[in-house]
Amino acid sequence: MTSVFGAIKTEAVSSVARDLNFVLTGRDQMLGVGQTHTDAMKVTVNGTAGPFLVSVPNTAVTWAAGSNQTVTWAVAGTTANGVNAQYVDIFLSTDGGFTYPIQLASQVPNDGSETVTMPANTSTTARVMVRGYNHIFYDISNANFSITAPPSTFSIGFSGVAGEQNKSACQGSSVVYTVPYAALGGFSGTTTLSASGQPAGSTVDFSSASVNSTGNITVTVNNTNGSAAGFYNIIITGTSGAETKTASLYLQLFNSTFGALNLTSPANASTGQSVSPTLTWDADSNATMYDVQVATDNSFTNIIASATVATNSYNVSGLSEATSYYWRVLPKNSSCGGAFTAANVFQTGQVACDDFPSDDVPVAISASGANTVSSTLNISNSAIISAITVTMDVTHTWVNDISATLISPSGTEVQLFTNPCSSANLQNIIATFDDAG
Repeated sequence: MTSVFGAIKTEAVSSVARDLNFVLTGRDQMLGVGQTHTDAMKVTVNGTAGPFLVSVPNTAVTWAAGSNQTVTWAVAGTTANGVNAQYVDIFLSTDGGFTYPIQLASQVPNDGSETVTMPANTSTTARVMVRGYNHIFYDISNANFSITAPPSTFSIGFSGVAGEQNKSACQGSSVVYTVPYAALGGFSGTTTLSASGQPAGSTVDFSSASVNSTGNITVTVNNTNGSAAGFYNIIITGTSGAETKTASLYLQLFNSTFGALNLTSPANASTGQSVSPTLTWDADSNATMYDVQVATDNSFTNIIASATVATNSYNVSGLSEATSYYWRVLPKNSSCGGAFTAANVFQTGQVACDDFPSDDVPVAISASGANTVSSTLNISNSAIISAITVTMDVTHTWVNDISATLISPSGTEVQLFTNPCSSANLQNIIATFDDAG
């Protein structure tokens, strides 16, 4: 299926749940030795969410440069249902929707509505795009609208730089934003700036709280130590006489307090551990990730493995036998970090090869009828088994009828061989089976 926008024919968006597979192939132009390379991408169309649609502006409206306008859209289940787009970006086109070089909003809540400031870019072919933040879905205005020259006024707004409207910080940190102020159409009045919606207990400071000329205003949120963690919409308001303009800023304030982590496995001072152990610890409700370090010394000057993981476990491999290792974990979230735990220590085991013969052989195998016989291997110690090699010596006149299985005490079964497929009369088995096959 295809759709047409202007003179451009594109593949239509699916209206039913399905997987769409795309492959991009690049070819060079070297004669005789040309090469290609491909990259594949699968797009899964969700049958529950959508359609995600811009509703305003969606007709031939006229908006003045410098004015605050409300862009609206249908969220249509895109914040959940496996799409999970909690935020959107908003862009402006002035060429009828072919390019979108102007960003009106960056990582704002996907709640169906956002107030934006029209830039001083006059156009009769303007369109708006609302796109899932860090996503691939979007919608654009169905019709062109107009942006007219500004009257004598002022404007304040988002800086237009991706990532500068919505910021995250740890409790106790200061957060800095840039808010452009513009005097438009010969405006010469004085504008007073104020803020609302900031975390309780914090303060909002302006590089200049009273302005009368075009320039950037630095907005700083301070004193967040005692503020509650959460998501905040900070509204910057500019007032000049009876005229008021606003700009939205967003702050995700994270909790800086982490509990004491308990390292659970391997147990502290344990011995005989695997050379590829899985390290586990109790989860912290304030942590979304953990830094893990493994070293050969208690001061961690010789770190042999480290990682950042999203769960409360980490598999480390390639350790040496009969060696002591120290490990520790640090909880953190996207803005805050706790402290490393005290180190635990464990010692890896040493592989020893021992032979364990069956005590109940030979065992007779009947020459007729279906029957099962078994021989038991008794391992006399409690060591961890890391590899097994099995040697069999079977005397039988028709091996083609035989299968052999190795069964662990827990019931795990490994097929050693089963009914060798051959028209020849295979007699007797003298064979060794190991983990390599």
